[in-house]
Amino acid sequence: MSNRWIVRRLGPEEANDLAELRREALDSEPMAFGSTAETDRFGTVQAVQELLAQGDDNVVFGLVQGQDLLGMTGIYHSTRGKERHKANIWGMYVRPEARRRGGARGLLDAAVEWARQWPDVIQVHLSVTDDAEAAHHLYLAAGFTQWGSEPRALCWEGDYTNERHLVLHLELPSDR
Repeated sequence: MSNRWIVRRLGPEEANDLAELRREALDSEPMAFGSTAETDRFGTVQAVQELLAQGDDNVVFGLVQGQDLLGMTGIYHSTRGKERHKANIWGMYVRPEARRRGGARGLLDAAVEWARQWPDVIQVHLSVTDDAEAAHHLYLAAGFTQWGSEPRALCWEGDYTNERHLVLHLELPSDR
């Protein structure tokens, strides 16, 4: 596989592909996501279409090669008054055949750059489970720092995993 991929915002017309990729992610990496394919709020194509049709405060980026969707991540801006300074990255997943080629970093960078355009946002949050060690290293390499962890955050079929909470400071509040 060559590196001829691009990262771009996904639109409602790509709901089928995103729904398929999300289901794959939830099924293949159950300890990396809080949802299951059966309980996922984006478990239908219609729900994914609605997500992708939302405004600029909740977007999904895709790692695309030709007609193939190889990866995804989302970012949303908190609109609650006292949390408007935060953005949250969610749902990062890259298909195994596309890993270790820079695509995950491309998705992460696109999400962070999107957060920078929100005037109130000064920090970007995400969580990663202990089972996703490569993702944890990616986030640290991108400048995120761990601020806490939740023991046994997820339980799947009797197995538990911890979840690490990370933050990237875009600028300090005193800089505003």
